[in-house]
Amino acid sequence: ITVTSVDKDFSFASRIDAEKGYYNQGKWVFENIVEQVHTGDSKDYIVKSYDKKIVSLAIKPEDLKAVLKKSDEMSFFELKKYVAKVEYEGYDATTYKVDLNAKIAFPFICIIMVLTGAATGMRSFAKENIPAAIAIGVVIALMYWVVYGFCLSLGYGSVLPPIISAWTANLFFLCFGILYLINTE
Repeated sequence: ITVTSVDKDFSFASRIDAEKGYYNQGKWVFENIVEQVHTGDSKDYIVKSYDKKIVSLAIKPEDLKAVLKKSDEMSFFELKKYVAKVEYEGYDATTYKVDLNAKIAFPFICIIMVLTGAATGMRSFAKENIPAAIAIGVVIALMYWVVYGFCLSLGYGSVLPPIISAWTANLFFLCFGILYLINTE
């Protein structure tokens, strides 16, 4: 178990490495630990070893359980609450914000695929060559999946804002589906 403390400037203050630890009556108890404490302005550290040390931390065991869940395993409201918590603690929540917006955006793919599927089915070649129509539908779905994944990765990398990265593929394919439907014979 490693506990790292930083000061108000997010500079390293101390580090505790423990073989094991447990939560007891509102405090953390660590066993077989090595503690490194920064001595101030210099680059020196004081290193101490303890068999047992009791430490007060603002984190509780239930806080650690929330971290263990992946964002795709959380409900919308759990993830929204977790985003607020991460931001309150001063950390970057961009990845979680992208996932939060993606939870809203992804279900709309049903409407978009129905739109593009209807446009493909209404084309004259689709009535004559059903396998070609199915292949076109599969290609459109794969193209959506690639564009959607690419846009989300741009959001994860902070190239696009989270809401835009989650909705770009939907807007692009919605426009494509509408134009595809309008231009049917």
